[in-house]
Amino acid sequence: MSSNDANEPPVAPPVKRRRLKGACDICRRQKVRCDSAEMPGNRCSNCVNFQSECTHSTTSKAKSGTKIKHDLFNTFRTAQDHIASILTGSPEYISGDPSAVYQVLVAVAQYARTLEEALTMTTATPSRALNDKLYLRSNALDATEASSGTDSDSDNEGLLVNTNLSEPMRQITRNISSNRFYGKSSAINFVKAVMDIKLEATGETMSNPQIRRPEFWNVRIWETPSEIIVPHMFPEPDLMQTLIDSFFSQINILVYLFHAPTFRSAVAAGLHLRDRKFGAVVLAICALGSKFSDDSRVFLEGANSEHSAGWKWFRQVRPIPTSFLISPSLYDLQLIGLSILYIASGSRPEECWYLVGIGLRMCHDVGAHRRIRSHSGNTVESEEYKRVFWVMVCSDTIMSSLLGRPRATGINDLDVALPVALEGEEPRLVVYGLLLVKMMEIWRRVQDAVYPIKRKDQSQAYQEVVVELDSALNQWVDSVPDNLRWDPHRKDLISLNQSACLYVTYYVQILLHRPFIPSRGDLPSLSFPSLSICANAARGCSHVMDVQSKRGAGPLYNPQIISALFDSAMVLLLNVFHRRPSADQSVQKCLNVLRVYERRWQVAGRDADIVTSMLDVGGAFSTAVSLKRSRSSEDIPSSEMDADASEEPRNIAGSNRVASSIQDEEIERLLFLPLHTEDLGRLPIYEPFDFDSIFQSGIFSESAESAIGDNKSTPFHDPLSHNPSLEGRIETNWDDWVAFTLDPSPS
Repeated sequence: MSSNDANEPPVAPPVKRRRLKGACDICRRQKVRCDSAEMPGNRCSNCVNFQSECTHSTTSKAKSGTKIKHDLFNTFRTAQDHIASILTGSPEYISGDPSAVYQVLVAVAQYARTLEEALTMTTATPSRALNDKLYLRSNALDATEASSGTDSDSDNEGLLVNTNLSEPMRQITRNISSNRFYGKSSAINFVKAVMDIKLEATGETMSNPQIRRPEFWNVRIWETPSEIIVPHMFPEPDLMQTLIDSFFSQINILVYLFHAPTFRSAVAAGLHLRDRKFGAVVLAICALGSKFSDDSRVFLEGANSEHSAGWKWFRQVRPIPTSFLISPSLYDLQLIGLSILYIASGSRPEECWYLVGIGLRMCHDVGAHRRIRSHSGNTVESEEYKRVFWVMVCSDTIMSSLLGRPRATGINDLDVALPVALEGEEPRLVVYGLLLVKMMEIWRRVQDAVYPIKRKDQSQAYQEVVVELDSALNQWVDSVPDNLRWDPHRKDLISLNQSACLYVTYYVQILLHRPFIPSRGDLPSLSFPSLSICANAARGCSHVMDVQSKRGAGPLYNPQIISALFDSAMVLLLNVFHRRPSADQSVQKCLNVLRVYERRWQVAGRDADIVTSMLDVGGAFSTAVSLKRSRSSEDIPSSEMDADASEEPRNIAGSNRVASSIQDEEIERLLFLPLHTEDLGRLPIYEPFDFDSIFQSGIFSESAESAIGDNKSTPFHDPLSHNPSLEGRIETNWDDWVAFTLDPSPS
């Protein structure tokens, strides 16, 4: 320290300016600092500068709440009078008195602000206006948010520009910023922090709205895109109701995008006729519902193709906005999600990858990926924001995996809570949705760990990763509740469809172990029976889809279904190429289901053609037969189905030996899908696991079947729980078990 510095007197810390009390009416309304308590005659400097009357008629809120409301009412009435007089050209407003002009501007500005807020409340969230009292958030919200495992806090939530924004922040935000989200690193959040420090240190805020020069703040006319508004053409009322019913009974139970009571109430109120964005959502739902309708009105005139179902309504919507000047609404996000589902069934499903990326960017724009959106406003709207975001995340995972491309968002880029049930919804829908989200999380981990762009050649590291992911898959299996476990005899078709969708999605086992299948003659890179795991997972997938399609429950409308069938068929073709005469039976199951889907899914037909050509190369299948479309359960006469169901069970070689050594209860468990990875690895590779013959052989005891029907869990009847007590017996008598389950030849 220099001598000069030592001689200087210490600098006193800055004294925080005291906020003065007794602000005048004008300063109180403008939320600026008022110094009337220090000025002569209690006339503040602001009123002196504007030559305005400095009044103190407004007292504390606690004592004059009624008077404030009365004053506001008079102000709005006066503002209406001012506006009416101005529009009529009254000379009263051609005045040079700044005080009079200022009073008029303040009154008109307050009136305009009130109209803006009222308009936002009535048009921005129609579901809130229609159903404020109908829907309450479930009590499970807190538990769900607590279990989502996020470490974010309120300081890191960012800023959501909405009607609750303070007046100083309104002055530095543009009109096009409304309903938009800005994260903590954004410039506007930095400005907000500086303004907070200024307010704390000086008691002053930004108080001069005239700093906004219009040429730099307003959107120019040439930047606004022109859009031709064409009236929507909706289906006839009876047909529209049928298509909406089909959507909610077939698609929404698997995608879980809408709150059905809210949507139906809005349609009944005619909102689709007044709100174009909601009308576009209704058209997209009708287009998707057409995939399950044989009504001639759902097809394009003159198209002569079932693939045209719904196009007359879908071609009226524009999923990608012409401009992003205005922040996306909830309806915009829902339209993107619906468009992804519809386009996935057409001839260009690759477009879904682009739509998913745009949809996620739109979700980020409004903060749908953060908890701050969940905590703002109406519970139904907040919940649907969460649902549409999770649909985007799942679609991003699926499409990126199918195309081998990077995802648009990562798990570290979000902290939104998981979906919860709203009033009037069945809890099983939420349980299904949570299981699907959890599986997608594992799927993303598989993509990152097993299919990285920069691959590290470390077998030991891969060994640990595969073990960890296998453990996660097994934990997911064990978490499936009884009502969603796979049961081919389940009577409830909704639960059957949900269960099938979950178990088909579980084919992520194939994605995990497929890269480690050794080439012929090479040693395996990992100590896992990867080929056996993939082959048996593919058999399980083909069996689930075969049963689901024969039960007449309708196609499963999810993009990963077709991919799961195709990948399973590709894995099972390895059996054909190894000249296993009976190996093509499982492939045929996949092909038959693809033929059912190709009626309305063009991509399913393309995949079926590829599988057929591969079978023809293998020389194990007749092209003429394979190109013949298989009949769905709806087309098969009931007499044929009854005959198939009543077919006498055949004797299977080795069954007597195994029956004497394994109890019926243990056998029953083994006959269900062996979904634990270790179980799949122990099953043989090149032998068909004939589920249908086993189910028809009458091995199930009546008590066991009743337990399954009642969804009761027992140590042996639980198809997905791991029972260590059976391992030794399975390994000891493995030859007998293989003979019992896998040998199709008669004894």
